[in-house]
Amino acid sequence: MALTEHRSTRNRILSLFRSEPGARLTPGEMAHRLGDDDIGDAIQELVALGWLCRVGKGRFAACETMGLHRGRIRVRANGSGTVSTEGGRIFVSRERIGAAIDGDVVVVKMVRGGGRHISVPEGSVMSVVERRRSGVSGVLRRAGEGWMLDPVDPALPRGIRVRTERLEGLREGKVVWGILDPPGNRLSVRLSGALGDSLTPSVYVDAICRDHGFSDTFPPDVLVEASRAALNLPSAAGRRDFRGLPVITIDPVDARDFDDAVSLSREADGWLLGVHIADVAAYVPRGSAVDIEAAARGTSVYLPDRVIPMLPESLSNGACSLAPGEDRLARSVMLRYDRNGRRLGYEIVPSIIRSAARLNYEEALLGMRGAGSGHSAADPLLADMAELSSLLDRERESRGALDLGSYEFEVRFGADGWPEEFTRASDDESHRMIENFMVEANRAVAGFCGASSLPVVYRVHGEPDRDSAQRLRADLEALGIRIPRGRITGSRDLSRILESARSSPAFTLAREAVLRSLKKAVYSESDSGHFGLGLSNYMHFTSPIRRYPDLVVHQVLSFLEATGAVLSGGPWDADVAGLAEDCSDTEQAAEDAERECMEMMALLYLYRRPGGEFKGIVSGVEDYGVFVRLADLPIDGLAPARLHNGSCIRLESLSLGESVTVEVHSVDPELRQLTLKVRRAGKDAG
Repeated sequence: MALTEHRSTRNRILSLFRSEPGARLTPGEMAHRLGDDDIGDAIQELVALGWLCRVGKGRFAACETMGLHRGRIRVRANGSGTVSTEGGRIFVSRERIGAAIDGDVVVVKMVRGGGRHISVPEGSVMSVVERRRSGVSGVLRRAGEGWMLDPVDPALPRGIRVRTERLEGLREGKVVWGILDPPGNRLSVRLSGALGDSLTPSVYVDAICRDHGFSDTFPPDVLVEASRAALNLPSAAGRRDFRGLPVITIDPVDARDFDDAVSLSREADGWLLGVHIADVAAYVPRGSAVDIEAAARGTSVYLPDRVIPMLPESLSNGACSLAPGEDRLARSVMLRYDRNGRRLGYEIVPSIIRSAARLNYEEALLGMRGAGSGHSAADPLLADMAELSSLLDRERESRGALDLGSYEFEVRFGADGWPEEFTRASDDESHRMIENFMVEANRAVAGFCGASSLPVVYRVHGEPDRDSAQRLRADLEALGIRIPRGRITGSRDLSRILESARSSPAFTLAREAVLRSLKKAVYSESDSGHFGLGLSNYMHFTSPIRRYPDLVVHQVLSFLEATGAVLSGGPWDADVAGLAEDCSDTEQAAEDAERECMEMMALLYLYRRPGGEFKGIVSGVEDYGVFVRLADLPIDGLAPARLHNGSCIRLESLSLGESVTVEVHSVDPELRQLTLKVRRAGKDAG
């Protein structure tokens, strides 16, 4: 049975038990009610995953009816944890956590219910049914005749037993990767490879990425298949020839893969915008070894010192990349606009293009402002693009799209590989222009796929609920930010709030509060709209080199053109909902890895600067101290009250969003802790 059929059968069995709470059914009874005799494997999987329990002779019941609850556990620094289940949260003490580690899916048995004096019920972990990670990175430590692994991730317990038959080459302090043994009564790992001789910045990045399931090493068969595909140029027959159009790429200065290019032509009644996207599907057909690996990775991961690509370099930086002066296969979205920037129509066609120039964002910005990009042939084109982009900006504002701005950092490393300088990533007109053009292409393709009922995944962003709006109002009021008309009714109000707070020191906290109030954008099998962009149709289409959902859309469109129809089954995954969930999960894992790596680089930067003074804002106030977000580094630190005994700075007088100047008191990269001391506050902080 295919993986997607297994998932579908499991869901049907679960629905059966949910419709009949308390049912105790045999496999035969389940098969009869579902009209499907091939359910044995699915039942065993549900038992292994903690959804069903064996009760009596040959009967099964939903675990919840037996007082057992399935959920994901988050482990605190003190070793205790909280399990989030469908029915709520269950506290687990350190003594009852067993072999579970942070992020595992566990089955927990209630030992004390919540009540009048107990806000959260307590439970005991009975079994680990799904490990969040396959392995763990850590530092080797001798323990008697054996070895222990101290994980790089401080959320994991220290002293994990190492099982190895080969002891040569092991030494204390070496950073390694170990594969976790199947869940049991005790944690143990089998060594799989070395990451480095010590914890350097580069090794920290390796370790964090491996902990989140990403590796820059591809399986040999994937590399071979990708290399062969890159050497065999697919036929250009039947493609629209756009090599005569003024096509350019605009990317970061250090970019190596170019999956989108743009062109623009003035017409008598307006504009013809071309968004040309690398036709990766021509090289990566559905079900190929490269496709399966890309699906498992889900996305490229952008790290402070490198990129872990979704596709092998022979494709991502080679055959698929829209390099200047080279004929490349593309899928082009040709969009017509009137003189006011209102879209009149579009078409989506397979094409062949030749980029005339590769520009970075800084060069494009100069050209847009009339200062000359350094590519004389591109300057008139950039001026026209700037004009159309400004019209699209107005349209974006009119539909109430949120403008959250950018809060990303870039790192420059010294000759010794340590972080030396942090700068804010640009968020100027050139970046906005490309974003506008890509959004226009994405919404057009989403509309076409929806109208054609194609089996693709969409990018959706739900509206915030009433409780979220109330929490946001409280958060903003705590920052001293006034809410227009005293209420929040939609995305336009959120945009006005952010605009009014843009000059405030607390802007980053206000932006964060707005983000927290919003539902997370995810992938979905249904096109339910995108609240943040103010669009009823949206998907990701313009980055098939680095995002798997985009590649899926290209594959479906290619198959549609070749056959005239796209049916479920065959090369297409019938479980589009499962595909969307998997893509959302890998995206979240990549975001977590990118954030943790950037925070680690900030810690290592500060580790070499004890006593240094930095500006920041108060991001949290607690009884034991205040948290401070540094203004020019992507990190928060704690200024504990115990360091300020007898100090002229009284922490209890500080308020959320207040400007402060802090001194670096101590940095512990291994525990990922930054301790600060407030030196000046308020007007004196500047």
